[in-house]
Amino acid sequence: MNWQQWFDMGGYGAYVWSSYALTAIILLWNLITPIFRRREVLRKIQNWYRQEDRLS
Repeated sequence: MNWQQWFDMGGYGAYVWSSYALTAIILLWNLITPIFRRREVLRKIQNWYRQEDRLS
């Protein structure tokens, strides 16, 4: 078995490798999204406290 046959996966290579790629993208998305959402929530909380200070 050579590399070309291994990548071809018996004719199903396009399906197999696209599935791996999609899975990797989803896993990365699940790792990155909470980081950005946390920053957004912290910014909103900070703005809320600033508004509360101005009103007091």
